[in-house]
Amino acid sequence: MTWSEIFGVFTKPLFQLGQTWISLATMVEFVVVTAIVVVASRLIRHVLRNASWRTPSSTSASSTLSRRIVSYIVLVFGLLIGVETMGVNLSSLAVIDLNRSLRQMIGR
Repeated sequence: MTWSEIFGVFTKPLFQLGQTWISLATMVEFVVVTAIVVVASRLIRHVLRNASWRTPSSTSASSTLSRRIVSYIVLVFGLLIGVETMGVNLSSLAVIDLNRSLRQMIGR
């Protein structure tokens, strides 16, 4: 098997998701990005836990809640980045959500 054949196996489209063809290479890329995001989220939670021990003014519940919220925000944004790396366009989703949020804010 030559390198071009091996490369062809990884880049051959397996299925279509909307307008985007998904191959083995894009799935591996998504898994790698997701793994990096999970590790980064846990690292941020760990750093914030160590930083909360140095500030005696914050309560245990509030520091735990803030750590969780920040780590979940990092996780959600990272997963969105991972989906974007696969080639799925999420810009229309963001515009729709922003439009809905603005309508709720002004009361329409």
